[in-house]
Formats: sequence, C-alpha cells, structure tokens
Amino acid sequence: MRRMMTESRRHRGRIAALITGVVLPLGAIVVASPADAATLSISDPVGDLALGSNAAVDITQVEVSHGSESLTVAVTLVDTGVLPANLSVYVDTDGDQLPEFNLYASPSGAAVYNHTDEFSWQGGSVVCSAGVSNAAQAGRRVLSLAAARACLGRPASIRVYVVAAMTGDDHSRDSAPGAPPLEGWNFDWSSPISADVAAAPLSALPPSDQPPVVGGSAKKKGAGVVIKVRDHLLLPAGVTQAQGCHGIVKLKVKRSNRVVAKAKAKVKKTCVYKKKIKIKSSQVGSAKRLKLLATFTGNGSVGRSKGAYTVKVE
Repeated sequence: MRRMMTESRRHRGRIAALITGVVLPLGAIVVASPADAATLSISDPVGDLALGSNAAVDITQVEVSHGSESLTVAVTLVDTGVLPANLSVYVDTDGDQLPEFNLYASPSGAAVYNHTDEFSWQGGSVVCSAGVSNAAQAGRRVLSLAAARACLGRPASIRVYVVAAMTGDDHSRDSAPGAPPLEGWNFDWSSPISADVAAAPLSALPPSDQPPVVGGSAKKKGAGVVIKVRDHLLLPAGVTQAQGCHGIVKLKVKRSNRVVAKAKAKVKKTCVYKKKIKIKSSQVGSAKRLKLLATFTGNGSVGRSKGAYTVKVE
C-alpha cells in the first residue's frame, strides 16, 4: 500500500505554528457546525494505529457537518505536542464508495483535490482552497477542515473516510472509521450524510407542474410532434451567472415507459437553455400526453438536478 504523500522535513517548524492555534489563511475557516447542517459523529478507539506507534496520528473522534453551503470535518487526535504530517478527508459524493475528492491538509497548507484524475493518496489537481484550524481540548487536539459545498458539486449526500499520517522514517498512520484497506480504495466508509434538506438549495430545474416547454404543450406539426424546450437555470443564492450558467441539460421524452426521443441543451451564459425536439407521429401514436425528463448534470457551483414533467399533445 502506497504511503501518504511525503512532506519535506523543513516543514516541521511550521507544524509548531499550527499547534499554537494559528489558523492558516487558506479560504474561509469554519470551525463550528452551521445551524443548517446534518451531522454525523464517528468514534474511533484510542491506540488502534494501523501502522507505527506515534500517537500524534491517533484519531479518537470525527465530527462531520454537511450544511447547505459548506462541509466541515473536525478530527480529534491524541495531543502529543506534534501534529500529523498530513491529514486526508476522502469524500464520496456519488455513492460508488470511491473518493471523488480529498480535503487534504499538511504543514504547507490545505486544499481540496480532485481524486478522480490521478491514482495517488493525495489526488490530482487542486479544485479549490480549504480552511483549516486547530484547538486543544483537554488532552486532545482538534483539527478542523472546511470546504464549500459548491466546490464538491453540491452533493445531496456524502460519505467520508479520514486518514492521519506521519512521513519520512515514521510510517505511523491511523484512520476512521475502521482500519485502512490492505490495497486499493476499499475504505470502510462512514454512513451517508445528507445535506440539510430544509436549507439545501432549490433544484436548478422548474417544479413538476411547470414544464420548461414553450406554450406548455407539444404541438402536432406535419408528420410529427414538436416540443420546444426553453427555460433558464435556477441558481442558488450567492451564485452569479458567471459561476453557475454553464453545463448541459439532458432531455428524454417518453410515451408510457418507452423512450421516443433524446436530446441535449447547452446552458448559455444567460442561464437560458433551449432545444427543439422533433418526434415522428408513428412514435407518438394516439397518445394525448408525453413525459419529459430533464437532468441538469451540474457544475462547480450548481448541483445536479432532475425534473419530470407531463406534456400535453395538441
């Protein structure tokens, strides 16, 4: 099993700055759980290190707060006066029990890494900055990592897996929940943590009783039926058009349970998306209604959304 990314020993002096309670200036720092958050607490036994014997990596508790705007993970360790060389919070956002992101902290800073474009412990490219802070609490050291949910694609639910490690000649490592896998990414993931439903952003697509169709219905035209899809993406509060107005809306038309048409609409800079869908009369038959299914695939600021609509044939 490949060990965690190596940090140069010249950074050890910077660890001392963290131990004194100095907060690294890397994005918004969120230490306390926001009021509009779903939470999960994970307990881990003391002294159950997977490798080595350095108690500085001994995780005893993980508190996860999945709010409407941010994800905060507070990791409690045994306080030995030394911090781990690195701390990774792997995040599964699509339920496949593989990490899509890594909230990674080391003496040189903290960031969110894309974990799908490189097979390494740290991950590939940096997606955005992360906040990190620490505090001493009755013989324990609490390291808190925070990232904007927009950075993670605003997932409705997540799973986490945490690893604290030393580097160099000291290979000590601990993880939670459970022990690290012998190989690959077969983590013992946490239970799913849904975002706070009441505070979660509205769907980017219109509600089911408001089809994104010009005139609200499909029109018979010549030897076919035409559905003119046109609407605009609904952005969460605080997201600008420059940030959120891009991506693809996938469209599917069904007659009963049979798919009769598929199309894609590109979201423009104004957030408008539109597509003319033509269907042969033979595929529609005598149907008075069709079902339109729309899926916005999401982007870095607006999460994935789905909508289902009944469209009359006139």
